[in-house]
Amino acid sequence: MPGKVLHLRCSGGFLGAESVVMELACHSPEFGYEPIICVPYDVGDPVPDLVSVSKEAGIRTIPLPCRSRLDLSVLKQLAHLVRDDGVDIVHAHGYREDIHAALAIVGTPLVATNHLWKRSNRTLRLYAWLDRQALRRFDRIVAVSRPILEEMNTLGLPAHKLVHIANGVDADRFAAPTPEREASRTRLGLGPESQIIGMVSSLTAEKGHRFALEALARLRERFARTRLVVVGDGPELPALQALAEDLGIADRVHFAGRRDDIPALLPALDLFLLPSLTEGLPMAMLEAMAAGIPVIASRVGDVGSVIEEGRSGITVPPGDVAALSAAMEALLASPQTLRNTGNAGRARVREGFSSAAMAQSYCELYDGCLREGRRVEEA
Repeated sequence: MPGKVLHLRCSGGFLGAESVVMELACHSPEFGYEPIICVPYDVGDPVPDLVSVSKEAGIRTIPLPCRSRLDLSVLKQLAHLVRDDGVDIVHAHGYREDIHAALAIVGTPLVATNHLWKRSNRTLRLYAWLDRQALRRFDRIVAVSRPILEEMNTLGLPAHKLVHIANGVDADRFAAPTPEREASRTRLGLGPESQIIGMVSSLTAEKGHRFALEALARLRERFARTRLVVVGDGPELPALQALAEDLGIADRVHFAGRRDDIPALLPALDLFLLPSLTEGLPMAMLEAMAAGIPVIASRVGDVGSVIEEGRSGITVPPGDVAALSAAMEALLASPQTLRNTGNAGRARVREGFSSAAMAQSYCELYDGCLREGRRVEEA
């Protein structure tokens, strides 16, 4: 193997960034890189799902309990891990991970992936600013979408360090034999006669769940059999439950909580929604498309680079409930259009957004970092 890559991901739930880490770790050995996944997490919190998922996949996984946001003992452990294991590349996947790596690692190439800077409150804005300072120490900084790349360039991060690599998914995993549609619905406690719309994400304000609820309320008379399944957990749950009650659709909305069986649940859906206010390149959308589920998504981030408008999905302006409900109505009213859109979405992801292609691009990036490091040593 040309080298070892240590992935750093401070993880709570298993969401988009965790999916990227796993896809990359599973495919990088094909291109000569042995992955190690290190998961710092706060003492007192449950061990993150990423730890068990990674171990089940046979990847060496190191949970790293932290006593505080900046635990100096963790920095020492990271430095020792890199040195003692002969790690060749450290790849960080978030603001906290970037700061840990920037402070702890000396002499080993550093790669960061900016999955998205969220700025919905003062704390997140501070984190984004701190991350920007830490990233100046990195050798390469990957943006998962063109808008993220442009933002980092505008904010003054060195242009020669910035790279765009699109996210990818293992289409075969989502196209593999899965439980029958009825069995998938049974797992959710839903009947076979309903039209099922699904969302999979953390329950945070920027994911736009409230727009989906308001759009569903507009369609309740025409589509009496339609139900919305919300998979995920987060701080918005009480407000969303209250909104469903206020809109008179509480009996049509199923809050399913956090799930670890998404590939088995997707066949239950007739339609997938992603009404986010901000995104990079959402893995949940790619996974739904890979499963052949038609998608309606906000026109944010690089969503428009994936969805071929009106063919492999529909995009709408973020926060536009009227446009969202109109798109839902157009697809739900035509089973044939639903099927055609789902099939086109599956083909689109398989052809242009595979996890193997993503991993190859990252491994070529690692190759370049190592070549540059050797040239510096020789000089």
